[in-house]
This record gives sequence, structure tokens and C-alpha cells, in this order.
Amino acid sequence: TRFRNVTGVQTCALPISERANYPGLDRGLDVSYPPGSVWKPVTALAAIQEHIIGPYTSLPCAPQIKFAGQTFHNWDPTVNEWMDMPTALAQSCDTYFYQVGYDFYALPPSRGHALQLWASRFGFGQGSGIDVGPETEGLVPTPEWRCAHFGGPPCSGYVDRIWKPGYSVQLAIGQGDLNVTPIQMARFYAMLANGGQLVTPHIV
Repeated sequence: TRFRNVTGVQTCALPISERANYPGLDRGLDVSYPPGSVWKPVTALAAIQEHIIGPYTSLPCAPQIKFAGQTFHNWDPTVNEWMDMPTALAQSCDTYFYQVGYDFYALPPSRGHALQLWASRFGFGQGSGIDVGPETEGLVPTPEWRCAHFGGPPCSGYVDRIWKPGYSVQLAIGQGDLNVTPIQMARFYAMLANGGQLVTPHIV
């Protein structure tokens, strides 16, 4: 809403909540975000479970890599060496995980959407079950979601509706359309720490 103050200068009045950056919004439960590199262990664990890569398989961590004519860059352009998975996680090498994401894309259709399926098993794309709310489910994008979200079937021939290699490549490093909540990420890391049990969080 625009109005003139006593000096005649035009100003803009924002609602109090907006000026205070919505302090009543529970950002841990009811807001989802692209996770970025904290997602890479999700990709790593899913790839191990699907036998796409082993925990100590080495891949090049290059300044950039190209798939289907599209170039994807590492966050650190000075690194150019082979890394195993623990090192790639420690260094947060994008190009290492780009390759893993492309391998997920290249799986035969009979394998389904393996990375997304494991993400679901790890608690993403669904509520955590915490005993307060409201809670958003976030989004783990799939080819079916993209088809429906960008106009619905038939998807063939509509570029924006087709799941292309780049979407899997971006998903592998926690970018693209992926959205998760902080409580979902906390559950996943707790699962890593406790030996594989996906816990239900509670307020105590």
C-alpha cells in the first residue's frame, strides 16, 4: 500500500509480519528449501544401495563435466583430481556427484526412479510425523511430477515437460526443483548417525 506521509514523500507501508520477515512462520517444519550440498550423502547412500558405485570408487573431480551437450561446473574450478567417495563428500565435489546423478538417469526404466525412491525411504517428500504442525512435505521431483506440473500428459514433444539428464544431474547435488525442510534433513542425518533407523521427532 502506497501513501504520502506528512512531508509529502511517497512511501511504502508493508504489513508488520512482512517487515519482520514473518516471525510466526515455523521455518524448521513449514518451509522447504533447496538443500544444496547437504543432500550429497543422500545421493551417495542411494548410489551404494543401487550398486551404481561403491563407497571407495574413484571418479574424477574436474572443474567441469559435460552431459548431452550441457556443461556443469564444479564449485571449485581449481580442483582436478580423482577422488573416492569419502574424499568427494569431504571436498563437496560437484562434478563427482554429477556423474553419479547421470548414472541414475541412465538406469533402465525397469529400475524406476531409484534416487527419488531412496529419498522417499529416507523421509523426504513426506511429513516427519512430528507432534506439532503444520508441516510441509517438500518436493522430490520425478518425471511424472514434471509432466503434470508443466501442463500434463502427453509429455512427449514438450521440452519443459520431459525429464532430461540435467534434472538428474542437478538433483544429485541437491539443486533443481528439489525442496526439503530442515527437520527432514535432521532426520536423515540422525539416521546416518544411529546406524540406519529413521526416527520420528518429538517435542519434549
